[in-house]
Amino acid sequence: MARPPQSYTGRRDLIAEKLEPYFQISAMLPKNMRPTSEIAEELWDNSLWCSWGDRETGYTRSVTVSIDQVADGEREAEGIRAMMREECPSGLDLQSPNPEAYEIIGQRAGEYVFVLNYLGHVRAVVGNCVIHIMPMGTGIDLSKLADVALDIGRTVGCSAYQNDFTLPDVPEEWRNQPVGWSTEGFPPYIPGAG
Repeated sequence: MARPPQSYTGRRDLIAEKLEPYFQISAMLPKNMRPTSEIAEELWDNSLWCSWGDRETGYTRSVTVSIDQVADGEREAEGIRAMMREECPSGLDLQSPNPEAYEIIGQRAGEYVFVLNYLGHVRAVVGNCVIHIMPMGTGIDLSKLADVALDIGRTVGCSAYQNDFTLPDVPEEWRNQPVGWSTEGFPPYIPGAG
């Protein structure tokens, strides 16, 4: 395995390159305000977070990737399986494609990939790295992201890196937009709006 880029920017750019065929990341703009989330930073070592949004709004079409280091990848995979059993309808085959969640079996030793449709993301475990790919408004079938999630885990990994993160330039179009959130298939929720 080639050595991963040693800086945040190098890793973000490698992730963007790998995601380009799926999301046309080059047509999007970086939008995260930190190199990792505050919660991830407190819970896991070497966490990394990168997010891109469409140029017009920043949220109509977006992709977020997070990588976290865990102590035991096998235990993490078992925890994801337990979560799926608890949160999905009983009797659902969690090793076959279905609309809720399933594991894609047959990976390399120490590698696992889960399509979590009910959460809107793909989660892969590669060794002791956990990779989340969370697209919004892209219309992509999450199962199509399994291989790229594993590839990001293998090539970017979750070793220590130099934090050269800089805040992105936020386009004027993104400013003064209503604050709220959206769920794919539903209109945006804007607190206080009629």
